[in-house]
Amino acid sequence: MAGKAGATGALDSVRDEAFMSASVAQIVVTPDGLVAMANRRAEALFGVPARDTGQPFGELDVVCRPLELRLPIAAVELDRRVVWMNEVEYERAGAAAVRLDIRLAPLIDVDLRLLGVALSFTT
Repeated sequence: MAGKAGATGALDSVRDEAFMSASVAQIVVTPDGLVAMANRRAEALFGVPARDTGQPFGELDVVCRPLELRLPIAAVELDRRVVWMNEVEYERAGAAAVRLDIRLAPLIDVDLRLLGVALSFTT
C-alpha cells in the first residue's frame, strides 16, 4: 500500500502544480466564503498570494474590482450553473487597463454537494 500512497501524493503534487502554473488566473472560493486556492497568475494579476488561502474572499480587492463578484458567486452557488461575464474592464495601478472574460463555475462532488466556486479570469 505504501506505493499507492506515494503515487497518490505524486498525483496531488502534479495537480497542484498544474493549477498553480495555469496561464489563466484562477481563484477558488469555498461555500463559506474562504479562499481555497489562488494560482500564480491570480497573484500577478490581482495580488492574491497563496498566503491568502483560508482568508475571507470578501476581504480581497478582487471581490469588487474589476466588478462586484459576491452576487454572481451567490447565483452560481444557488443555481449550480456556470456564469460568464465578458469584456469586463480591469484597471490596474501603474499599468494599462485590461479586458477580462470571467467564468464562475460551481464545483460539485459526486453526491451533488457544492464544494465551492472556481473563478477564472482570461485576458
